[in-house]
Amino acid sequence: MGTEENELYLLGRGKAEPRHISGNKRKLAVSILEEVAGILNSRQIL
Repeated sequence: MGTEENELYLLGRGKAEPRHISGNKRKLAVSILEEVAGILNSRQIL
């Protein structure tokens, strides 16, 4: 498993500023999944 630092800027739906995340790939993946889950949970089921 690598120890290199990675950086990511997430542009969330309805957010004015991107969110900066840095860390290992696992941390970035968790952040992406949390953002997607938040978007999906905010949608109304018709």
